[in-house]
Amino acid sequence: MNNRISQRAFKRMTTQSSKKSEQKKQKILTILIGLTLISLLVFTPQVAFFASASSELSLETILESSGFTNIELTDIETFPAGLYNITLFAEFAAYYNDNILSYYMVETADYYTIFTAAEGATGVNGGCVVPPLSKIFQVDTEFGLSMTTPYHQYFTEVYLNPDFPEQHCKIYKNLDNPTMLLIGFENCYGGTSDRDYNDMVFSLTALEPVEIISVSRALETPNYDESVVIISQVKMGSYDIDSVVLSYQVESSIWTNVTMNLDNTDYVGTIPAQQYGKTVIYKVYASDVIGGTDVSAEYSYVVGDFVAPIIIDVDQIPFAVDADQLVKIIANVTEPTYASGVKKVTLWYKINDGWAVNGMGLDDGLWAAIIPGQKQGNPVQYYVEAFDKSGNSAETSIFSYIVIIPNNLPIAEFIVS
Repeated sequence: MNNRISQRAFKRMTTQSSKKSEQKKQKILTILIGLTLISLLVFTPQVAFFASASSELSLETILESSGFTNIELTDIETFPAGLYNITLFAEFAAYYNDNILSYYMVETADYYTIFTAAEGATGVNGGCVVPPLSKIFQVDTEFGLSMTTPYHQYFTEVYLNPDFPEQHCKIYKNLDNPTMLLIGFENCYGGTSDRDYNDMVFSLTALEPVEIISVSRALETPNYDESVVIISQVKMGSYDIDSVVLSYQVESSIWTNVTMNLDNTDYVGTIPAQQYGKTVIYKVYASDVIGGTDVSAEYSYVVGDFVAPIIIDVDQIPFAVDADQLVKIIANVTEPTYASGVKKVTLWYKINDGWAVNGMGLDDGLWAAIIPGQKQGNPVQYYVEAFDKSGNSAETSIFSYIVIIPNNLPIAEFIVS
C-alpha cells in the first residue's frame, strides 16, 4: 500500500517536473527567437547597405565610363583663382540628399555653395547623374573644396578634416585636357574599409576668362572743351564677350557707366568734356556671356586749360583828351564756362620813353583802369594784357592818342598913330 502511494507520488512529481522542464524550454526558445529577431533587425540594414555598396561603381570606374581613361593621381589640395566649370557625374552616397559641395577661400571659414542636396542623383542610394550637371563659378583668390554631410565636413585640404590625417578627396589630372581635374569625395568618417571616393564625383575645369589687355586714352591731358576717347583691348576667353563698359567718376561724384563699342579690334568709349581742374577717374569692365568678368586698374587725368582769355571791346573815355585830363580804359575780358577763369587784367601805357603798368579792376562786369592826365601835345600809347588762372595770357594791339593842343585864335594888335 505504501509502495503504491510512493509510486503514485513519484509519478506525480515526475509529471510536474516534466511540465516545468517543458515550460522552461519554451521560455528559453522564446527568448532565443526574440534575440534572433532583434539581431536581424540590427544587422539587416548593414547587410543591405554593404550589399548595395558592393554594387556601387568605384571612382575610377565612374571616370572611365565617363570617357576619362588617361588620368594621373595628384597631390593637389587647393586651386588657383580663376573662372571654372564644375560638372557633377555621380553621387553614390547614403546621404546624397543631404550632402552639399562648396568652395571656400583658403584660410577662411567662408563657404559658397556649388551643389545643394536637392541637386544631382535621384536613385535610392544616389547613383550617376544623368545628364551630368554643370555650373560656372569665379573665384578671385586661392580656394579649396569641401563636402558637408549630416555629421561632418570634409575638405580637399587634408589637415582640415575632422579625422585628420585621413584623406577624403582624390584628385586626378586629365592628361588629355591639362586644364581639367577629376575629383572624388569620400564621406565615411575614419579609416573604414569603405574608401571608394564615389560619394560625389565631378570634374573641375579651369576656363580662360575674358581679359582686359590694355586701356589708353587719346588725350593725355585734355582741355576743358575736349571730350576724351578711351580705348581698350579686350581678349575673349572660353566664351564670347557680352559687354565692355567704361565707368568714370568726376571728383567724388557718382560713377557713370558708358557702353563701349567695338571699333575694328578695340572697344571705344567717350568721357564728355569736364570743367578745368577736375580730376576724372575711370576704369573698364568686361564680361562674357556666362558671367565671367574682368576689371582694369583705375586711371585718372586732370582737366587742363590751355587757351588764353579773350579780350574784346577796348574803349577809351574820353576819346579826345585834353591836357591833364584823366583817361579811363575799359576792356571786356572773358573765359568760357568750363575754363579756369580770368585771374587778372593789366593796363600798360607809355608816355615818352618808358612803359608804366596799372592794374585793372572789375567795374560793372568790365575791367577798367585810369591813365593819368598828360601835358598837351604828349603822345600816349597803351594796351591791355589778361591772364587766366591756368597761367595763359593774351594782349591787345597797341592803341594811342595825343593830348589836344588848343587852337588859340590870333590876337589883333591895334597901334594908335
